[in-house]
Amino acid sequence: MHKYIILIFSILISISTLKAENKVWSDGTAFTLPKKRYEIGLFQPLRYGITENTELITYPIWSLLFPNITIKKVWEDPCCFRFATRHSINYPTQFLKTISRSGIGGILPVLTKVPQLFVFTNHLLFSKAMTDEHVVSTKLGFTVVLSSGEMDMTTIDLPVVFPRTFVYQNGLSFSLGIDFDGQLYKSFNYTIDADFFILGDDITSYAFEHKAMLTWIRSERFNLLLGYKFIYGEYPYGTDINILPLLDIQFGRNRGVKE
Repeated sequence: MHKYIILIFSILISISTLKAENKVWSDGTAFTLPKKRYEIGLFQPLRYGITENTELITYPIWSLLFPNITIKKVWEDPCCFRFATRHSINYPTQFLKTISRSGIGGILPVLTKVPQLFVFTNHLLFSKAMTDEHVVSTKLGFTVVLSSGEMDMTTIDLPVVFPRTFVYQNGLSFSLGIDFDGQLYKSFNYTIDADFFILGDDITSYAFEHKAMLTWIRSERFNLLLGYKFIYGEYPYGTDINILPLLDIQFGRNRGVKE
């Protein structure tokens, strides 16, 4: 059961879909939150609009063991689409050492050797409005790991987790994806995406993920999200398919504005 702590955390990372005022605000698009608006879910990261085109993202509680920060920047819109870049850095070393134990909370063997790891992830995001209420986005990304020494760690063979942690061992991974976001009906928005992960320089090592989410926008300060995630991947033990439920409650507010 304790292994699913990591699984749940990674699933929640993958939700990361924001909506506000019936407009599309999504982690998978080239849009950012408005200036001085923040949003956070029970299981989602804290997001804050630093400016109209720059967004700060972090998981505050997890930062105690897993320091992490992401900056998304929207650049000048070329032609008829929006372009943004997203840059993340995290430090998983202490977290990996914490779960290298026996008994409760133990995921990795006690004698696991974990060097100092710094993980850098970068994405290019392109969004195109199909109509006033529907947007299609494509994304290209890569992750590189800087390590202070050799890594002696078994793989964490869990859906969602494996393609995001295998890079600790091989040092490099790539991803590409497509998102469809928009207003479905009045206060209901949708997100449908597909992501493909190439785990290293061998294209035969890969994972495919698909997510569908429905968001009920109760107000500018409260959203309810419900959906599912489909995962197909190549693991050390072979291929596997999983379908997981997604659920979250989201809160938001415009800082400095009385609502």
